[in-house]
Amino acid sequence: QGARPIAMSLPILLLATTANAAAVPSDPKSVARLVGDAFLKSSAPPKDGPLGFTCPLINGRTCGMMQWGYGGALIMDGMFEAASEFDFSDWYPELDSYLDGYVKDKATPGYYMALNQTQPYDSAVGDYKGLYPIAYLQRAIHKGTTSGGQDMDIAWLTANHYILGWPHRLADGTFSRTTGGDWPGEKSTAVGSFVWGDDQTMGTVLVARMSSRFKVPKFAEEVTRQQIGFAKRLRDPKDGLNFHGYNDADGDSSCCKWSRANGWGMLSHVEALQSMQDYPAGYPNSTANAMVSTIFQQHAAAAKASQAPDGRWHQLLNDTSSGSFLETSTTAMFVAAIARGIRLGFLDKSEYSETVTRGWSGLVSTILPNGTVTGVCCGTGIQPNAEAYYERPTFYGCSGPGGAGAVLYAATELARHTA
Repeated sequence: QGARPIAMSLPILLLATTANAAAVPSDPKSVARLVGDAFLKSSAPPKDGPLGFTCPLINGRTCGMMQWGYGGALIMDGMFEAASEFDFSDWYPELDSYLDGYVKDKATPGYYMALNQTQPYDSAVGDYKGLYPIAYLQRAIHKGTTSGGQDMDIAWLTANHYILGWPHRLADGTFSRTTGGDWPGEKSTAVGSFVWGDDQTMGTVLVARMSSRFKVPKFAEEVTRQQIGFAKRLRDPKDGLNFHGYNDADGDSSCCKWSRANGWGMLSHVEALQSMQDYPAGYPNSTANAMVSTIFQQHAAAAKASQAPDGRWHQLLNDTSSGSFLETSTTAMFVAAIARGIRLGFLDKSEYSETVTRGWSGLVSTILPNGTVTGVCCGTGIQPNAEAYYERPTFYGCSGPGGAGAVLYAATELARHTA
């Protein structure tokens, strides 16, 4: 992925969004429809051919924006949420075509999960295997088949093996990795000492939802453990924001407070709090519960304090220089998490509603009339310095493995917030 020429691309983006602002609706339902339809147009499910079921290449990506991976998982989950909230019933057959195709495509984990076969663990708990099965859980919920069947087999296998069985952990059980991205001079222990902010969401959403729905105490324990463990390593007490990474081998924090790592964290907080509300018996430790609530409230306060004048958030949250561009997926994640936090009663509506409203306004400004979401940073590992984060590309084709799907979360949560 090449460096993005900042000086040239930002003015072009600003002109595009300003010129098209009047043509893009601002109500959540219309925005969700526009963006979701664009995802479908930029994707194609696995198809049967001479070599069996395989994904077609769409703009250089297998299956396009809906590709199996954490970015596709975000889009699929967001589309299920939006379809349910706004009654987009025509989306369900489209989503089925991907979920049915992936269990026939030997190039994806879905094929082996459907056969109850495990594969080697990946370098991260959720990037490839741990998150995408939330789409199968969503379908089972929609179809009323949570008591059993292939979709639930995939969800249970993933939760028990790939998440609870994740082998790379710190001494207290916090998820870790053996790789530090592009973080120079840092080395891992054999078991894995790198903590990445992304993993607290990618490795816990499925078990958070399943713990409350199916009353599974060990899933609830995992959720609480990760909330506290990640905050302990990543949270900067000076401003309440999270560093992108931490190395437990030497106690070093990475250079920067990358915004989407904080966005992932905010999403994980509200998933955990929702699970706690829905399944209080699974979360009997009132002290730990209070810690998780405080972790979210402190993070939300820090997000509010770092919001840019136009309602969006910068690529590096505490850096408002021209290089630290305004980033779309973070804005969507923060809007969704804060609106949900208000709805669940963990944030004061009078204090945070304006943050949500301003964030939504900034978010809508990034969407083109054809539904293309602009300004989403491509997938990004831990970087060596601020300049490396400044130079990350933002073209639409790479925004699927970024966080473009979070726009659908923001739309559905805004609708629930204003209902």
